[in-house]
Amino acid sequence: MLVTLAHVLAAGLATTLGCAESEPRAEAAASVITEGALQIEPTTLDMGDLVPGVPVVKRVKLTNTTSKPITVTNAVADCSCTTPTWPSEPIAPGETVETDITINAGPKQGVTLTKRVTFLLEGGELAFLSVVGRVGLFIELSSDLIKAPADDVAAPEPTVLTLRGADGKPFRITSIDPAIGVADSAEASLDHTVTIDWLKWRELKKSTKLTILTDHPVTPEMLVAIRRTVSSTPAPTAPPTTAQSEAAPKPVIPPYTSTLQKRVRQYRITEPGVYPGASIRFPPLGAFVKGEETRDFAPGRVVVLEFFSTTCGHCKEAAPTVEALVREYQPKGWTFISVTAEDEQKVRDYFADPEHAELYPQAVAIDTDSRAQRALQDPTFRVLNPRFFVLRDGVVLWYGHPDIAEEPFRRIADGTWDPSSVRAEFRTDSIAARARTQSNNLLKQCEKDGKWEDLLTLFEAIAMAIPERASTFELQRFGTMIGPANMPIEGYQYGLAIARHYATDLSVLRTIARTTLNSPRVQVRDLDFAFAVARAADVLAKGQDPRAAEVLALAYFSRGDRDLALEHIERAINLETDAKLKARYQVSLNKYRTQEPGPIPYTPPPGTNPATAQPSAPPAHPAGDDDE
Repeated sequence: MLVTLAHVLAAGLATTLGCAESEPRAEAAASVITEGALQIEPTTLDMGDLVPGVPVVKRVKLTNTTSKPITVTNAVADCSCTTPTWPSEPIAPGETVETDITINAGPKQGVTLTKRVTFLLEGGELAFLSVVGRVGLFIELSSDLIKAPADDVAAPEPTVLTLRGADGKPFRITSIDPAIGVADSAEASLDHTVTIDWLKWRELKKSTKLTILTDHPVTPEMLVAIRRTVSSTPAPTAPPTTAQSEAAPKPVIPPYTSTLQKRVRQYRITEPGVYPGASIRFPPLGAFVKGEETRDFAPGRVVVLEFFSTTCGHCKEAAPTVEALVREYQPKGWTFISVTAEDEQKVRDYFADPEHAELYPQAVAIDTDSRAQRALQDPTFRVLNPRFFVLRDGVVLWYGHPDIAEEPFRRIADGTWDPSSVRAEFRTDSIAARARTQSNNLLKQCEKDGKWEDLLTLFEAIAMAIPERASTFELQRFGTMIGPANMPIEGYQYGLAIARHYATDLSVLRTIARTTLNSPRVQVRDLDFAFAVARAADVLAKGQDPRAAEVLALAYFSRGDRDLALEHIERAINLETDAKLKARYQVSLNKYRTQEPGPIPYTPPPGTNPATAQPSAPPAHPAGDDDE
């Protein structure tokens, strides 16, 4: 093995790396781009048959048809399930480059997905790509949207959902989250029913989502949206305590990179243009296909814009939450506008369905040429759907996913919200998001030219510049070194160093161990090193952290010890309170019982010859640890 447990207990590791070269500057593109200058082939990218939760990656060709260089400054999709990349260097006249499009279908089955990717060119022009795919039907659900009874119904009748194995494979229902439903049987079957108890639903804070977990190999979870009725006289909420509103910031651990005896190049931070407290103009909106038009800020009136798409599975999951918030705050004088960049007629046809119209009591506007997105979403360096932006008198108060909007909405309404209190956190999130985009783009280039030192140096520079997120980029550096860059000796030395540096950070230790054990592109797995780090994480948690127990179980199984793997995965299941993670650990338990123990084999990227496969991109979070 490359690094043993003895190494972990040894003294500090001396690191001697040469100074990095300065960051190259790309040649400036033409300031004026003519229409149709960037040719995209194909214009419609067919991703084929999709499976929920399984990413599919395909490539498109970008051709510069002009006599001047073209620089693509960004690429954004109208749904977070679709992730585009774009070339980091200008495209020379007549040159053709390839770029990746990834789609990760949500839990909605038996549907055709139609997405749009917008490439932004330097000079302000846009180029568009349509992305389509078909999600298979594996478990048929009687309804993925159910309506909760009104609050004044004392003894509401239960709702019964049916699930049918459309692919002919029997399955079991392993759990229901929240625990408001009862399955008819714990045995494997093609047909199941789940009975919803609405009194329990009321007791458990009226969730707008129901997750039915199964042991089906392709469909481990089914999501059901719940439309809830908001009480006309909601219970008063106590204002935040001093401890809550003035909590001391979490201390920042200096990055490991800062301890290196070398000159790390400076990473140039670009400040986000939109953040809590920023003042902006009312974003440009196209036609309103539903509701009253609003095109300016009314004095003192709160305006909430929701970026969404009618074909976005995540948006559909969040729709009941959005509806509940609209019905609660719209009567208080708030203006809600849902904004989509889709074709206007397509959106009008969608809301011609009474069920869709009822679920969206707010106004709906078209984001013509993605102008509103460029005014609000792009300056945060992240384009996400669904996403709220809350403004008053032109000042951004808050933005984020509808699932986490309840508290800021309440505090904005009662006058206790201070956007400056979260500005630093949101700024750091934006800067880190931009850095991830840059590192991902450079990674694609490194796959072609093999100049991995450029990417590794960039990770170090980012860690120094953003100490609040330093460990994230240092972990990505580690994952890149032992994964696609295939530098196991240097990689494990680096992993050992950051493990010691963050010896009291449980999430970092878990991530290092998990990356070593199950990142698919790792050709050399140092099992002794992974076991030592996993054991250190479990000891640090005093045996009470389920994720640390789960990683330790994987370490034992990888080393061939089935009995101890079973012991620790059962402990993880007993400790875990999250239903989804518990179900995931149950799958591991079944695997450890039935499969031969040993390390996870190296997996070459799809479509390559295993004998000649070149390294490929690691995941954005190499370890897959949910809290990273």
